Parts: sequence; structure tokens; C-alpha cells
Amino acid sequence: MVIIKNPVEYIDETYVPDDFIIKDPSKMKWDELRSLCGHWRSRKKKNLPVFRFKSAMKNHMREDYTVTRRRGSAPAYVEIDEPESSRMAQVRAKKASAFEQAAEASDTESDMDETSSEGEG
Repeated sequence: MVIIKNPVEYIDETYVPDDFIIKDPSKMKWDELRSLCGHWRSRKKKNLPVFRFKSAMKNHMREDYTVTRRRGSAPAYVEIDEPESSRMAQVRAKKASAFEQAAEASDTESDMDETSSEGEG
């Protein structure tokens, strides 16, 4: 395993317990596994990332993998102006009106079904 030969290249030390030696999981002892899982549980309780690889070999990454956003480059906040807000209100009102009309049509159809079934009996 490449990671075992050079773990600091692939795994940040914050994701493993102090003095933990990275080795093939099938070669780990019970106490080592408990220590590692306990460390990860502790990070999860603190709302920290449980585990992330620091890097990966190019041939182990998907072909379509690209970094789309770097730290600190979040999109700028944009204040919505009043005309846009009023336009959204118009759209919402139109949808509500259409919903009410559909509900009324459904009620009318069910009333007609009840009336026609009464006449059959």
C-alpha cells in the first residue's frame, strides 16, 4: 500500500490519534482500531471533519475531478432589489390563485359525482 509507505503525504495527523502508526487495516490490532475509531467519534462529537485524505495519486482520482472553488472564494453576497421581490410576490400570488382554482374545480367535480351517484340509486 502506497499510503503505508508515506502516510504524511496522504493523511493529515489531525485525523489520527497521537503516536498512531498507519498500517494495513488487516494488520491492525483491536486496541489500535478502538483508538482510531474513538478518535473519529470524538471529532464527530465536536462537529469536526471525521476524516479526509490530504491528497491522492492521480490514477486513483476520477477523471472528471476538478477543484471548482478554493477556500475564501465564495460568491459575493447580492442584495435583492425591490422590483425582483415584487415580481416574486406576483409569481407566488399567481401560483396560489391557480392552486385555489384547481381545488375549486376538484370540489365541483366531486359534488357532481355525488349528485350523479344519488340519481342512479
